[in-house]
Amino acid sequence: MAIPKFTDNQIEAISKIIADTNEGVSGSDLTRLLSQIGIDDPSTHTKWRRLDYHLKNIQNKQNSANNVVQFIHNAMEPSRFIDDIESFSNMRLKLNKVLLLNGLKLNNSGKVIVVNKAETLDEAQSRANELKRKLTLRTIHSNLLMFCEKEYLQENYFHAVFEAVKSLLDRIRELTNLHEDGIPLVMKAFNEKKPILSFNKYQTSSEQNELMGFRSLLIGLIKMVRNPHAHELKVKWAIEEKDALDVLTMVSYVHRRLDETFKTGY
Repeated sequence: MAIPKFTDNQIEAISKIIADTNEGVSGSDLTRLLSQIGIDDPSTHTKWRRLDYHLKNIQNKQNSANNVVQFIHNAMEPSRFIDDIESFSNMRLKLNKVLLLNGLKLNNSGKVIVVNKAETLDEAQSRANELKRKLTLRTIHSNLLMFCEKEYLQENYFHAVFEAVKSLLDRIRELTNLHEDGIPLVMKAFNEKKPILSFNKYQTSSEQNELMGFRSLLIGLIKMVRNPHAHELKVKWAIEEKDALDVLTMVSYVHRRLDETFKTGY
C-alpha cells in the first residue's frame, strides 16, 4: 500500500526530530539507518540537513512516503532505547505531532500505524499531548507511558489500566528472573519467610510489615484490575477517566518502590 506523501515541511520537521543533537541519532547511526533503505550517504553536512535531503529525494522518486515510514521504523526501534526510555517517549511525542497531520501515529512498539487524520496543528498537538499532560500532573512513573499512551489516545481506559498492571508483573519477572505470573509470581517474589526482593533489611517487625503491606497492595491491584478484566467482557468493566488515573497513580507508586528493591540473597 502506497503511503501518501509528506509535505516538505513535514519531512523537515521529522528530520530535525530524528537527527536532534541531544536525543536523536548519531552521525554514524544516521549513515547506517540510511543504508538500510538503500541510500549511500557520504555527506558531511549537518545531520538533519542530510536526512531532510535524502528523505525528500527518495519520497519524490517513489511518489510515496513508504521509505520515509520505513526509516522512522528503523530509527525508532525500541531496542535502540533500552537505556533511555525517556528519549524514546519524547521523540515519539514530537514525531506524532507531525505524523497525525498525515493520518499516522507512531505506537509504543516503534511502528507507524494509520489513525484518524488531524486536520490542524492544534488538533494534532492536543491529541499527542493529552495523555502526557494528564499523567505528568500526577508525576506518573515513566514506565507507564510506554504501556498506556496508545490506550489513552483512544480513550480506552480499560486497556490502559490492564496494561499498566501487567507492566508490574513484567517488571517483577525482570528483577527476579522468575517465570510465574499473577499472584503466584508476587507471592514467590515477596515470600513472607524468604523474600527474593525487598526495599528494606526485612529484619524488624516494622520492616516486615512494610514489605508484606506492599505485597498486599500488589495482590489487590491484580485482583481488582487484572483478573476480572482478563475474563469479563469489556463493556462490564467500563472505567471512567478519573478512576483510571487513580489506578495508574497506584501502579506508579508500586513502580517507584520496585525501583528501590534489591535481591536479598534468599
